[in-house]
Amino acid sequence: MAEQNSVISTIKPYLVWARRIFTPIAIAFLLYFAWHSRTLLAGQVQSSEFSWLILSTALWILSHFMSPVFTFLVLKGFSIPLAYNNVFNIHASRLPAKYLPGGIWHSAARASDYYRQGISVRNVGIYLLLENIVIAAITLLIGGSVVASIDGTGQTWATMAFICAVLGGVAIIISPIILNKYFLPNEISLNPLEYTKSIGVIAVYWLIVAGAFICFLQGFPDLNLKVSSVEIGGIYIFSWAIGFITLFAPQGVGVTEFVASQLLEGGIATSSFIVLLAGFRLVILVADILTWMISFIFSPDGQNKAYRVL
Repeated sequence: MAEQNSVISTIKPYLVWARRIFTPIAIAFLLYFAWHSRTLLAGQVQSSEFSWLILSTALWILSHFMSPVFTFLVLKGFSIPLAYNNVFNIHASRLPAKYLPGGIWHSAARASDYYRQGISVRNVGIYLLLENIVIAAITLLIGGSVVASIDGTGQTWATMAFICAVLGGVAIIISPIILNKYFLPNEISLNPLEYTKSIGVIAVYWLIVAGAFICFLQGFPDLNLKVSSVEIGGIYIFSWAIGFITLFAPQGVGVTEFVASQLLEGGIATSSFIVLLAGFRLVILVADILTWMISFIFSPDGQNKAYRVL
């Protein structure tokens, strides 16, 4: 154990610096690709169908109403009552913190709010651990299963996707067992029924997110995609998962787009396709802002919440 802690202490500073420099480097390359492909991208934007982009934004907003259901069910499984309305307000009012450097501040801000609701620091930490494990596991399982089954996927990607799917499935099964045995205090245990419900909810959440991405690409009819809508959704989920578990890439910036560009065949150069896929983050940004504004309606102190983003 001491040797393991020594290894972690040794690599931690390098990981921190990697996270700091990777995002500006990724953004710089995206900007370079955007400038280099500006004529082609301008043509894609001019021919885009705006109604699909609006639907994509609406679906991402809908996902923000589904995400707190997972938190509600897990906390209920811990025998910690917290109303859905409170969970949604915490989630939505803290969305601007997603865009602070580092990629962890939305979770950190929510953790602070959960603590203010009377949940102990230890239980908040255990919840966030489970949240991250389940998100990674579900996306690897769903995305990996779809990518592994796509005809024409290269052997390397297909094998990698299959391994990721298996690991995701195993993580879903053993996570509650490990939490109950080693992490949760004796007076609290994760209820299997609520955990199962929460897994179903997070799966539905990712189906909605995949739908948002499908609609986004449908908004560019000149793309000559050779995969079905289901495969497009699975590829996005898988690409997002790879970005999520890439520790040096906050929010998977650059990594998600690269993986998706390798698995989708869009009939345009890879560099241009990466920039186009990065445009989906603009849809997410608009949806996040609108959800943040909608949250004012559900909060008794909504008139002051605009100033409470951290």
